[in-house]
Amino acid sequence: MPPDSTTAQNFATLPDFSAFGEATLAQWRDLASAALKGGALERLESRSAEGLAIKPLYARPVLPPVSPLLAPSPGWTMAQRLDQPDPDAAQIQALSDLEGGAEALTVVMAEAAGAYGFGLHAERPEDFAAALAGVEADLIAMRLDAPGSGLASARSLVAGLALRGFQISSLRIDFCCNPLGGVMRGAAATLDDMTQICALARSLSEAPSPSRAFGVDGRILHAAGAGEAQELAFMLASGLYYLKALHQSGLSLEDSRHQICFILAADADQFLTMAKFRALRLLWARLEEACGLVAQPLRLHGESAWRMMTRDDPHVNIMRVGMAVFAAGVSGADIITALPYSIALGLPDSFARRIARNTQLILRAESHLSVVADPAAGSGAIEALTDELCRAAYAQFQAIEAEGGIVQALASGRLAAAVSATAKARAQGIATRRLPLTGTSAFASLEPVAVTCLAPAPDQPVTTGDFVARRLSEPFEKLRARSRELPAAQMGLATLGPIADHAARTAFAAQFFASGGIAIASTLPCTDLENAEAAARWLCLCGTDKAYATEGVGALARLKAQGFRIVVAGQPGAHEQALRAAGAEFFIFSGCDAVETLGTLLDTMAKDSDA
Repeated sequence: MPPDSTTAQNFATLPDFSAFGEATLAQWRDLASAALKGGALERLESRSAEGLAIKPLYARPVLPPVSPLLAPSPGWTMAQRLDQPDPDAAQIQALSDLEGGAEALTVVMAEAAGAYGFGLHAERPEDFAAALAGVEADLIAMRLDAPGSGLASARSLVAGLALRGFQISSLRIDFCCNPLGGVMRGAAATLDDMTQICALARSLSEAPSPSRAFGVDGRILHAAGAGEAQELAFMLASGLYYLKALHQSGLSLEDSRHQICFILAADADQFLTMAKFRALRLLWARLEEACGLVAQPLRLHGESAWRMMTRDDPHVNIMRVGMAVFAAGVSGADIITALPYSIALGLPDSFARRIARNTQLILRAESHLSVVADPAAGSGAIEALTDELCRAAYAQFQAIEAEGGIVQALASGRLAAAVSATAKARAQGIATRRLPLTGTSAFASLEPVAVTCLAPAPDQPVTTGDFVARRLSEPFEKLRARSRELPAAQMGLATLGPIADHAARTAFAAQFFASGGIAIASTLPCTDLENAEAAARWLCLCGTDKAYATEGVGALARLKAQGFRIVVAGQPGAHEQALRAAGAEFFIFSGCDAVETLGTLLDTMAKDSDA
């Protein structure tokens, strides 16, 4: 969109900054080091679950004359999930969403990769016709999220729309048939549908229709815990597999590439999500060029990630989804679907759906994020992360191809094992609270939050096979559920010394126990034995290391004599044996495994309560 006259006038009046000279990276590092009081800048460096370095400072990149991102014209299409199981109820839902501003529908069927326990029950064309009654299908875009290979659902959807008088040539539907996704979810027979899906692709190409037959879906890997490079390598290998199959079925390479679309998960890690979306475009462009094609923009769907959604304090999900939509929107996504904030609790109601819809409307229409194409171009951090992801993903893609391709990588279990290792590394960071989950493991509130859902979420895993979808917050949510069933899940805080000395550890302890659903019953000086008797059965001693060294043993002995069971906030260090002998049963500190510690503590509380 060209700038209007007001914008052009504002640019014309900008001051000339050339007199300030060029700031070097060394100067920035010196300033940052001074702010750290001489500390090493590298201590601010973090790493992704795959080990990708996230630095605090990057140099300005040297950009080519034309950006190689191959992003389409700025702006994205706003899609809304259609996952109501009953076709008649789904029809009301679809019309409400479209009237409310949605421009596309993501038709999520039961047992599909993105169903998460629900989804439209539509096995017959008549079911699709009922669910989409009144929808002007030729005026909107659609994406089909179907179980198995997706072939049967694609045929039923086409037949259902034909019952309503729509011809495939007038429709823009990404059928997203994905036999590889079926394999990943435990249905190896879905590869048998490849020939017929290629036939569907040929018919779409001959119509001609803007619809696409195949979908390369990175959400399955992402929900199972994959890292960004693993997700990209898998998508590149899967896209190549489908491209080869289409070409071998008789389509030209030019027509074949137009029968493939891509689906990426976007999460609340803004920088990595932006780099991932940009990297996929660059990687696919490189692959197209290697096939002798002139690279063209791919069709890229973004969907906010399932694994980041939480059940406790679910309104925080609104911010997570907002960040995910922002990152995908400014990084070249063509169509974006936002998960409603309550989806981890159950089937979202109209309010949660409206919030998901309005999140996109506000970001695109009110924040004007669609005005500039690829605004991250020129950012040292984003360009560097994009480049590093491209290199890491391409190396993994080459390893997959060297093994024999994506089908062999799935059959051998190598890809599943690599994803599992990354997921375990991330889970360890979450368990130790080094990767905090706001509202769950950090800043957790024990106050009940009223959220209405149309139906509760199922308890069983939402996927099967080697790539099971798991939300990051599940370990802490299980602790919270156990605490709610245990009346004795309360903790008193016993303080040592003045407030200035114990305040930091008192606040840490309160948040630590809240993440496991353990309420703080009281906060009292440990020397006030009369008041301490009125506190909870369990106490957490909070003070400084110096206070523990001089007063800890005595304080613990007095509290133990009063019948309390005791936790100590802080690493025990050299005094551990003495503190344990005096009565300390648990130690909590920054970096300890909170999930394991809280689980053992709850077990002990339960036994203590039964005794």
